[in-house]
Amino acid sequence: MFDAYNLNDRVLLLIHAPFGINENWLYKFYEIQYEQKILSIIDKYSSKIIMCFNAHRHHDILRIYSSVNTTMGMIGHASLSPFLYLSNPSIRKYSYNRKSILLNDFEQYSLNIMEAEQTNKDIWRLSYKFSSWYHQSKELTSKTIENVVSLIRKDSFYLKRFLLSKYQAGNIKITQHQIFQTLCALTLFNFDEFILCVRVLENKNLSYNNYSFNNSLVLNVHINEQLIEYRIIYKRVVICFLFIFVITFGIIYQIFYKCNNEKE
Repeated sequence: MFDAYNLNDRVLLLIHAPFGINENWLYKFYEIQYEQKILSIIDKYSSKIIMCFNAHRHHDILRIYSSVNTTMGMIGHASLSPFLYLSNPSIRKYSYNRKSILLNDFEQYSLNIMEAEQTNKDIWRLSYKFSSWYHQSKELTSKTIENVVSLIRKDSFYLKRFLLSKYQAGNIKITQHQIFQTLCALTLFNFDEFILCVRVLENKNLSYNNYSFNNSLVLNVHINEQLIEYRIIYKRVVICFLFIFVITFGIIYQIFYKCNNEKE
């Protein structure tokens, strides 16, 4: 960090265990004194940090760490190994600008183990593309993650998509209480603040549907929802082409009409 700061360079921070709270099992990944030390270093050099990638949890997760002068996006990655969490193997492909070294987008791919066992074929399928899945521009920054986290907390449509990405495999039912825990863990790293946030949401009498996920359902929903996105994009492109065609045809017609009048 020190060298990058002095060289006016930029850093993509890669860590194994993420900061903050495991909202599923209610524990912190780091001892408080160690986490505070690491976050103080991040606060000091935050202007040079592009993003933070983390692993360990085997879940596709988004987080925002913020302090007085820092807003850092954190992206958790689903695992290539299905061990322990009973998730389908997943890999992620990032795209970036070679000149600015800024991230553009990513595509998430998964392998359906049950299907592979039955067919004896390994078929990696696109689960989703970040920009279209969360309706964001193709610029993956901490600000983008902050926007998506805000949408997840405010809109059940994006909350469902986030949960689908997080629990992309396995048989699980997400209760309303667990949804509250998920929402609070998006931005809170202090355990006391996290517990208080969950209690506040419960006292507000907010209502969320319980979600049930299983292997086949999640895969199909991912594919179907992504196809819906592509259809919307295709429709917009077709409408734009038709609009351009009508305008172009109108201009050509007017020119042709004027030319005929001049000849007469």
